[in-house]
Amino acid sequence: MLTNDIKEGMPIQLTYGRVGTMKDNKKGIIRTVEVEVPGQGFDVGSCYINEIIMVKVDERWQPTEIVAAHKKQLEKIGW
Repeated sequence: MLTNDIKEGMPIQLTYGRVGTMKDNKKGIIRTVEVEVPGQGFDVGSCYINEIIMVKVDERWQPTEIVAAHKKQLEKIGW
């Protein structure tokens, strides 16, 4: 699934084993997510789209793909 197609409320998997929920419908390189923090509950914050590795659609996990324009933006900032 393209990172631009991830909608608010969709479950996501991030790098380093983090799991969360998408909290916005933006289409830029920075997205707002709610992440479960073991032993502490949940935390809301921002992440770069290249940190989102999987998204759950129709009860199945699908890998994410970054659109070409965003890949260029990430390269400019050193990602």
